[in-house]
Amino acid sequence: MSDVCHTWKEKVVALGTDGAAVMVGEVGVFALLKRDIPHLIKVYCIAYRLELAFADTVKAIPEQEEAKSMFQGIWKHYHYSPKAVRELKELAESTQVRAYKAVMADGTRWVPHLKRALDVLLSKNYYTLVSHLQHKSQARDASITMQGRVSNYCKKLVSYKFLSFLHLLLDIVTAISKLSLQFQEDKMSISQLQDKVNALSSTLDSFKVRAREHLNSFQQEVGDGNLYKGLELTRSKCDTASFASSKDEIIDKATAFITDRFQGLGDDPILRGASTLKDHKLWPLNNRQQLLAYGEDAIQVLSQHVEALLNPHLFNLQSCLDEWMEIKMHLQ
Repeated sequence: MSDVCHTWKEKVVALGTDGAAVMVGEVGVFALLKRDIPHLIKVYCIAYRLELAFADTVKAIPEQEEAKSMFQGIWKHYHYSPKAVRELKELAESTQVRAYKAVMADGTRWVPHLKRALDVLLSKNYYTLVSHLQHKSQARDASITMQGRVSNYCKKLVSYKFLSFLHLLLDIVTAISKLSLQFQEDKMSISQLQDKVNALSSTLDSFKVRAREHLNSFQQEVGDGNLYKGLELTRSKCDTASFASSKDEIIDKATAFITDRFQGLGDDPILRGASTLKDHKLWPLNNRQQLLAYGEDAIQVLSQHVEALLNPHLFNLQSCLDEWMEIKMHLQ
C-alpha cells in the first residue's frame, strides 16, 4: 500500500467486515491494522448481518430446514438430468404454459436465492412441476431411490400445512429482502439502522394477525376446500389451527434472531457521533433551544478520536464548534 500512497494510513477511517474471527479476532485483520492505525474503527456489514439472522432462523425451525433440503433436491433433480428437463417442458407445452427452470435455493446470499426459488415454485411453476414429479414417482424407468425421493417431494408439495408454510416463508423473505436492498444503499446511516430493524420486526409481528400477500392469496384460493392450482391437497381438520400456532412460533423466532444480531450495532460512540452530524433529518430544527447544543458532544468525541490526525493541521475545536453553529442556524 505504501508504494501506492505513502499516506494511506492517515486516510483510512474504517474497516468494513462480515464479523468473522479472521477479520475481527484478537489476531485478526482489524487488530493488526489497529496497531499502526489507532483511529481505525470496524464497521459490520449490516446486509450480511441480516442474512445471518435469517440463517439462524432456518437452523432453529425444522420446517425451514425441510424446505431448504427439498429445494436443493428439486434443483439437483433437474440440473443433472436433461431428460427430466425435457419432460417438464413437454408437459408444460401440452398444457400451454411455460416451464420455468428450477432455481437453486442455496448460495452465498441465502435470502435472495430462497426468494427466487419460492417465487418460481409457488407463483410460476407449481402445477407443472408437481404434476411431473407425481408422474416420475410412479414411472417404471425411474429407480427405487429416485421414486422414493420424488414421492417425498410430492407429499410435501400437496400438503396444505406445508404449502401454507412455504407461502408464509415467501412473505417473510420478501420483507427481509426489501430491507436488505435498503441496507445496501450508500445513504443508509447508523441512525436509520435501528428504526429500519424495528420496522421489520413490527412488519413480521403483523403477520400473526393478518396474512400477508402470498399467504393470503393461497388461503383465499383454497378456502375451506383442498384444491390449489388444479391439484388436490392433503388436508386434515387440525391443519389450520396447527399452522396458526406454528406461524406465531416461526415469526417470534425470526424477530428474536434479527433483534439479537443487530443489538448494540448503534452503540459505537464514533459511528453514533458521525451519524448525529450527518443525518440532518434528525436535527431538532423546530426547537431552537435543543438545536443550539445539538451535535457539539459528537464533534468533541470525533475530534478526540482523530486528534493525532487533526493536530498537524492546526485544528481548533472552538473554531469547529463555531462553524457548526453557523451551519445549524443557516439550515434553520
